[in-house]
Amino acid sequence: MLRLPASRLECPLVEPSQQICPHWILTVLHQAVREIYYMSEDAKAAMGKQCCCATPPTHNSIYRSLPDATPEQPKRVLFVRHGQGAHNRTISNWGMVDPELTVEGEAQVADLYERLKPHAGAVQLIVVSPLTRAMQTATGGFAGSKAPYCMLPLLRERLGAPCDTGRTRTELLRCFPQIKEWEGVDEMPEVWWSTETEWHLLERVEALKAWIRARPEQVIAMVGHGGLFQRILGVHLKNCGFQWKEIGAI
Repeated sequence: MLRLPASRLECPLVEPSQQICPHWILTVLHQAVREIYYMSEDAKAAMGKQCCCATPPTHNSIYRSLPDATPEQPKRVLFVRHGQGAHNRTISNWGMVDPELTVEGEAQVADLYERLKPHAGAVQLIVVSPLTRAMQTATGGFAGSKAPYCMLPLLRERLGAPCDTGRTRTELLRCFPQIKEWEGVDEMPEVWWSTETEWHLLERVEALKAWIRARPEQVIAMVGHGGLFQRILGVHLKNCGFQWKEIGAI
């Protein structure tokens, strides 16, 4: 499992944009407003009305270019949520930036490793969010796997609190030199996360689905976040929970 080095650059406890009014109640209200908006967009999509589910603009550097999709090839996708991060312990910890796994989270990952044993052999690609808690979960839960790793900013959590802010590409490479060999790291922008409330999250969800369809692998593991996966699975996975989904169903 990846671990942050002692020499790491400590992230501020409160993300800069939150320092004017950092009280946790305001963060919770922000989360609530954003989720109501997302649900309204989901309802529009379900009713067949116009919604913000179009392919994201190509000029946005956060979205990687996608090859031609091959939807006729069936895909099985294993969605895995990260273990408990420090921000999951209390609401006030939502003000932390890119929190790592807690001791309990590491224990959850050890249990996840055992639960994934029947599935890990079939996985051909392990795709990981660049947030530290997801990288730790992926490298621990799939320890010993022969499948290659791929770093994908599309898998990041929706920005609703400072804890969804990440570390720059430079800092990630310094803290975790092992990821230099991972696919996708070279193409990552220095700042790969959302820098403001992501009202167009559903566009990113559609881009993620397109990315999955375009991959040559038939069985893919995606290690990411509960808020994002809820938009795909319809349920909010527990820490280190996982669920299979056929690509044709998403």
